[in-house]
Amino acid sequence: PLPPPHPPGPSPLPPSRSPTLKPYPPAVEPTQYILEKLAGSPDSTSSRSLLTVQVADRLGDVVVAPGAELDNFLKNPVVLFGHNSSALPVGRCTELAIHAGKGIEAAWEWSPLPEAQDVKLLWNLGFLNATSIGFQPLEATELETEDMSWWPPLQFDSWELLEFSVVPVPANQDALRLALKGLE
Repeated sequence: PLPPPHPPGPSPLPPSRSPTLKPYPPAVEPTQYILEKLAGSPDSTSSRSLLTVQVADRLGDVVVAPGAELDNFLKNPVVLFGHNSSALPVGRCTELAIHAGKGIEAAWEWSPLPEAQDVKLLWNLGFLNATSIGFQPLEATELETEDMSWWPPLQFDSWELLEFSVVPVPANQDALRLALKGLE
């Protein structure tokens, strides 16, 4: 059983604390392409970003990229703005790739709705540069740190991807479109 989610508010971890990442099994290929195309076409109406990077995020947690369960997401590959599942999606995922030990990369096409076009404009102009995953933890391991006084960071070894969002501020500070250059 997993502990309850982190309480809202600022991170309880001082910036100097760095959790120890437990290695993922070496049997995983360096790059696993889970899905090449869902729908749509890669043209001027599409964008690309890292959804998550396998490093400690602002809370000290680590999401293990090959631990992603994608079956349900692939049935409904929505892209949201700010994890708002009550609003209409701003896009749909057209490509998804897991880079073992690094992160998850995605491409999506933008919805033609006016709200989505506003988000797309801000993305294209560089006012928005980040993405974030919405997920359900399935298996997690507590990570050891120097100071375990409050809430230990977790390594999510298995998790279900529910959605991903374009966001102003991501939990994973490296989930940026500019970071894609680092995967090549």
